Amino acid sequence: MRLRRRHILIYVLAISAICLLVVFQSYDKYSRNKTINNKNKQVIEKHLSDEDKKFLIDNNINAELFMPFIKEKGFKIENYEYYNIIYQYNKKLDKSEIVEKGNKLVEEEFTLNALKNIFKNKLYTLDQLIELAINPSPYYASAKPEFYPNNAYALSNVNYYIADYKPSDLVLINVKYTKNNKKMYLKEEANNQLNLMCDNLKLLTKKECGGLKIEYGFLSYDYILKNQKSLGSFNKPGHSDFQLGKTISFTNSKDFDKNSLYLWLLDNSYRYGFIQRYPDSKAEITGVINQSGVFRYVGVEQAKGMVQDQKSVEEKRGE
Repeated sequence: MRLRRRHILIYVLAISAICLLVVFQSYDKYSRNKTINNKNKQVIEKHLSDEDKKFLIDNNINAELFMPFIKEKGFKIENYEYYNIIYQYNKKLDKSEIVEKGNKLVEEEFTLNALKNIFKNKLYTLDQLIELAINPSPYYASAKPEFYPNNAYALSNVNYYIADYKPSDLVLINVKYTKNNKKMYLKEEANNQLNLMCDNLKLLTKKECGGLKIEYGFLSYDYILKNQKSLGSFNKPGHSDFQLGKTISFTNSKDFDKNSLYLWLLDNSYRYGFIQRYPDSKAEITGVINQSGVFRYVGVEQAKGMVQDQKSVEEKRGE
């Protein structure tokens, strides 16, 4: 009797083992991921390594986010979010190019949030961004890329490089304020504040913008390239504050820095978000002298703080 029971027990255990083996063999490792269908499984099994499959399973990644790129050379499952950010803003780009450039952005250690900000605000195109990241300035090899040129304290100087960046929100400056009624441009917010400042100056002096005339507004990379000699040594293509679209230069008439309008600007321009870009007292920091008529829009609150702390853009950027 005992022997029969033992045989039955062994039989039951054997059957249980076989059943467990069948269950394990039929277990679908992708079952938790509802976005992976039978067709996807075949492609995944063919194109992903065991390590990649584990990454996919552990992170329960939505198949819709990586399947369009999985067959491309160089595809890396861990970079799928970068491919999608690029695709979101470059839908006409070939999938192979998206993978190649997405991998390059990862190599250059761009964060996803940084890329979203850059593409959403149209700061740089994809090609510009990669070019900026991998190629040094032809003028100052040690200059760092300025990836956030719309920032209040963005820099375009001997230490920071913006390549051929051009703001996407440039608007026409009122020609009543420009030298010889020449067409000039500024970023929209800066231009709005310039209009407000000029309106108030007109109320005070009965003259358009108090009689001030703007000599330069936004300057493009190509314009600077063609006019370097007349613009001065501190304006190199990709290294000029004027290329940011927030800087203006008032006509340097004789003794401009002793003019009552100049003194008014020093005392009041910050109320409209403008600061003197190159004060002579900060020449050792900015590297620029004799440019008293250059003013830069940084924002009203930022300008108040800079005047109060007596700091330049370079110093604020370094904080």
